[in-house]
Amino acid sequence: MPRVHTVLRVVFSVLLAAILGLGSKLRLSAGGCTWVAFGLEGGTIRALAIDPQSPSTLYAGTIGGGVFQSRDAGATWSAVNAGLTNTDIRALAIDPHTPSTLYAGTWGGGVFVLRCPRYLIYLPLVLRNH
Repeated sequence: MPRVHTVLRVVFSVLLAAILGLGSKLRLSAGGCTWVAFGLEGGTIRALAIDPQSPSTLYAGTIGGGVFQSRDAGATWSAVNAGLTNTDIRALAIDPHTPSTLYAGTWGGGVFVLRCPRYLIYLPLVLRNH
């Protein structure tokens, strides 16, 4: 029976990697899967969240560094800490009904909510001489 659980875990890991578009980050060896470091480094990551409507959008909550967002399945990360007065993140949760809403639970600093529009439209700035 333990072998069945191991096989199921490997299959689940491979499927999850394929869904997230992380296939190039996962290495398979003769014994199964091997962990490979990618993406956000240099801090203690305490929480992760995946946008259910856009699985390539990931959030990482760090201890002391705040919240980071990746829109390319972890290839690049950027801080999303505007308005966050406590950067010691202990939990992240995405609202299942409104995935553009992210909640961050902090250590001793309360709960914060980040509401981001799903798509930002930038209009060109036109300058004219009179």
